[in-house]
Amino acid sequence: MGRRFPNILITGTPCTGKTALCEQLVDVFPSSENTLGFVHVNVSQLVKDNQLYTEWDDNLNVPIFDDDLLVNHLDPLMESDRGGLLIDFHSGELFPSEWFDLIIVLRAETHTLFDRLKDRGYSESKINENMEAEIFQIVLDSAREAFDGKVEVWVFPSNSIEEQNQIIDGLKTAVQQFTSKATGT
Repeated sequence: MGRRFPNILITGTPCTGKTALCEQLVDVFPSSENTLGFVHVNVSQLVKDNQLYTEWDDNLNVPIFDDDLLVNHLDPLMESDRGGLLIDFHSGELFPSEWFDLIIVLRAETHTLFDRLKDRGYSESKINENMEAEIFQIVLDSAREAFDGKVEVWVFPSNSIEEQNQIIDGLKTAVQQFTSKATGT
């Protein structure tokens, strides 16, 4: 039997709105003991909390996570037939495609992204690295390369509340179609 609720990878350069979108989706589709809905898994926080890293990058002030430790940690959760996981991470190519029913890549205009990175207090080198990643669409190209033909990859601009709301409206329809198909209704 397949999943009853979709697993979705929400990815994008840091500060493109992944966590905010996940939090909104959890509000729109809450999960409870009796109701299928979304559960937000912030992978960066999971890596830190469970020490799924082998080194620390002092220049960027981030852990250098271990792909195998991370995938092994997530595997039991991802293999559930319940589904409903929103995986929030800046990268996706390390994850098995069978974990997901949809990949969403968020993009932001450079001036918006720059302001968000600066407001978050990122160092100049971290801002520059993330700006280059967005300009050269590194996350999008990686997602397409890793999942193309296996899982649908959707790309959305995420510069404003209005754009986030449009994403949610589109996902409401997609989730309803998924659950109808999964339950045969």
